[in-house]
Amino acid sequence: MHFAYDLTNRVENNKDAKTHVRGGLHVLAKEADEIVEATEMRKRDLSDENDRNTPLVRDHLTKKPKGISNARLKGYWETGSKKPSKSINLLKIFTALINYFD
Repeated sequence: MHFAYDLTNRVENNKDAKTHVRGGLHVLAKEADEIVEATEMRKRDLSDENDRNTPLVRDHLTKKPKGISNARLKGYWETGSKKPSKSINLLKIFTALINYFD
């Protein structure tokens, strides 16, 4: 960008040089547009090829069902009911001991 700006400033006073530089810049602009369009077409073709090769996944396992807000989805280990622990209830033991010694 700076090079083109400096070049146009240098040839500002000479009419022939000015038209020559403008014509060259127009040619360069057209070539740059062609290069950009070609790369975009290649990218589009590659993405189309990838889309054809990948199978469609409609109902993903972590997909939110309809009607659910943006709340966090639970993971595999968080879902399902938890089994109650089989710990000994200390209150029952103390009441049994107190009733035994009374």
